[in-house]
Amino acid sequence: MESGILKSWSQNREVVEWFTPRLHDSKTFLFMFTGIIKGKFPVVILEDEPGLRSFEVELSPELCEGIKLGMSISVDGVCLTVVKINNTSVRFEVMEETLRKTTLGDLKLGDFVNIERSAKMGDEIGGHIISGHVSTVAEIIDVHESENNKAMTFKVDSTWMKY
Repeated sequence: MESGILKSWSQNREVVEWFTPRLHDSKTFLFMFTGIIKGKFPVVILEDEPGLRSFEVELSPELCEGIKLGMSISVDGVCLTVVKINNTSVRFEVMEETLRKTTLGDLKLGDFVNIERSAKMGDEIGGHIISGHVSTVAEIIDVHESENNKAMTFKVDSTWMKY
């Protein structure tokens, strides 16, 4: 079974695009995470607020090359956004739903996490070529905001509900 992934949403809350991964589609390529871990690195700062966990991981200088704010990095298999960079320390924020459904809710200061950078053209990808296309459009029909979180409800044609 295929699964839909939220690709983008408009600030005016009207339209979102769903991306359905497909293998070996020669038309469009989206390079994502390959599953190849670049190393294990320590959690050096860990801060909890209601519904939000912020933490920093101390990376190697080589792994930090080219990291920018807003980039996606996989931490223990969870795609997270870089929110702060301080030399080789990279900060992430995790909302309550992700904390409940992943191991990131169990992190402790000093724990080591698996780190994976997203693939770039020409990188070793270990045979995991991924490509895809936009499958459909959904409408944001409700946004519920709580402290440090935002939950969205989407309306999509019933044929896409199984995904």
